[in-house]
This record gives sequence, C-alpha cells and structure tokens, in this order.
Amino acid sequence: MRPLRARQLLLDAGALRDAERHPRGRVWALCEAEVAEGRQPLLPLTVLAQMWRGRAGQAGLARVVKVCKPVGLDEVMARRVGVLLGLSGTADVVDANQVEHPRVG
Repeated sequence: MRPLRARQLLLDAGALRDAERHPRGRVWALCEAEVAEGRQPLLPLTVLAQMWRGRAGQAGLARVVKVCKPVGLDEVMARRVGVLLGLSGTADVVDANQVEHPRVG
C-alpha cells in the first residue's frame, strides 16, 4: 500500500506566520522541497491579504511568497465558498477558501 501524498502544498495563515517568525524554518524547508519536486506551493491571495502588513519584519514571509503560485477566487470558486459558508453557518472566507480550494483543479 502506498502512503497518501498531498497533490500540492497549500499554505495557510499559520504557515505564513511561521515563515515570518522563523525565516529559514519548517515552512521554508517545505517550500524548498516542493520546488525541488517541480511544483510551486500554492498561496491563496485571501491568505496573503490576511497576513501581509508590509513591515520590514516580514522578510521571511516575503521570501516564501516569492516561490509560491498565487491562487485567487474566481466567480465559480467564490460561489462554492459562499455555499460552504452557508452550509457551515460560518463567515470566514479565508478558512472556507482553504477547505474548498483543493476540490478544484
């Protein structure tokens, strides 16, 4: 039996927070490994907006962002995320986008 393997690394706010605190830490290592495998880590633009403040102290975060493929909401995804929010009775678009994104593509 083969172990399960993620199709592609998808970063969330916690990953960006960790990259900011530990510029050459675990998140950077995961991103490097992804690039070495010929893939770009995925970074939802909603997550970037949630975490980016443009401060000098975000150099580690900026470094990770440079190797990522930005992914955004299009109309179809926005509707899927909206349905998910309605079904779950919640309102956090960023979290719902993280849940819904892997189903597309």
